[in-house]
Amino acid sequence: MRNEAEDIGKVIKDVLKELKLEDKYLEARIHSAWREVGGEYLFKHTSKVKFQGECLYLYISSAAVKNELQYSKAIIIERINELLGEVYVKSIKIY
Repeated sequence: MRNEAEDIGKVIKDVLKELKLEDKYLEARIHSAWREVGGEYLFKHTSKVKFQGECLYLYISSAAVKNELQYSKAIIIERINELLGEVYVKSIKIY
């Protein structure tokens, strides 16, 4: 059963690569992970989530929330990568 799941995962990755959708798929997964890590309150104050290179860009609508997030970057990075199962996010910029 495990080998079948691994085979299906590989097929999906190959198809995404062939269709040049890997980056979009990863960005969607990171967006979803941010929603889970940040919770509904933080997600509600997020106007845009962008992932480029190894950096996650969060556009936050509240100055108070921006300030709080500055102190939580390391924890956010760790939790998002944990959800993704691999280290993709290495830095966060908050705007």
